Amino acid sequence: MVQVSSTGSLGETVRSDERVYMNFPEFVDEGNVSDFRTEVVSFLDGRESEKHLTRSVVRAVVDTDTAQELLSDKFIFNRVEAATPIQSTDDSGTSTEHLIYIAENRQDRKLTTAAKKITVNKVRNAVNYRQNNSAETSNDTSNVSNVRDIREVSDPVKLHSIWGTTFGWSLEGCKEFAEQIKDEAGKPPAERSIWYQGIETLNGDLLASAMAERLDMPSREGSTIALVESTEWSAAASFRGRGIGTLVVRSLTGNVKHDLQAIDHLVFAECNIISGAHMVALRAGYEVPQVESIHGLIGQVLFKNVRIGDGYQPENQYRNFMFTVAK
Repeated sequence: MVQVSSTGSLGETVRSDERVYMNFPEFVDEGNVSDFRTEVVSFLDGRESEKHLTRSVVRAVVDTDTAQELLSDKFIFNRVEAATPIQSTDDSGTSTEHLIYIAENRQDRKLTTAAKKITVNKVRNAVNYRQNNSAETSNDTSNVSNVRDIREVSDPVKLHSIWGTTFGWSLEGCKEFAEQIKDEAGKPPAERSIWYQGIETLNGDLLASAMAERLDMPSREGSTIALVESTEWSAAASFRGRGIGTLVVRSLTGNVKHDLQAIDHLVFAECNIISGAHMVALRAGYEVPQVESIHGLIGQVLFKNVRIGDGYQPENQYRNFMFTVAK
């Protein structure tokens, strides 16, 4: 098994970092919203036999009117961490679906209301900064000339040197991932499920790498929508802060959107705030959705989501992630 999955699979799965996920296996509209709410409440309450699981997350594709109905419910609104409208490929600009994340942290993984507000304000400040500095599209990249883009893993050992410590990938996982990327290259673009983008020197030194993976979720009238999470972004330590991360993410996203242009899709990213990955996303052309209900704006922050070896203190602690969507 390749050492991914950020998107997971349909239904309920136990994930890393004491999390249990439910990628809801049905499209939610007025016909089943009551049953959906009942299942969500039960799921978030947790299972007594698995008290080690301290974070529960429900992710669902929901009719837009139904999304507003759910967000008007104070219990649900207080637990919706992220939400975004989804545009189909053939509509006139009016979204008819939303992707929503409903989550509950338990035990010592909970944040106070004040701590949540501080984090959400940090996100909104970052968004405002990008809006007021729209001409700035990347960091200084004057020292990253003589490089080339690659869409296959040329050397799993070099990939492991970048992803191993940060994301906990094993060398074997990197080797299996390299093989899967080769297989994916032989598929029709619209059928691909995993993407890779690297930037290396002409001598073959790997400077940055990023990947994305896909989950098809049920949509209206029996159709599906391809949800693609852009994840595992990292640059070699000596090249961080020079814009290389922005370049690799922008290239990866462009490849994904090109491959899936003929089908309904959403490309998104969950970005570690403490490491500044959210700023990389904003520079690479992602945005934070502005979704509002009668109770206010959705924060677009996944609280104490996962542990990342990002080198920041305190070490080995859960990080808050900003939810962003590719424009």
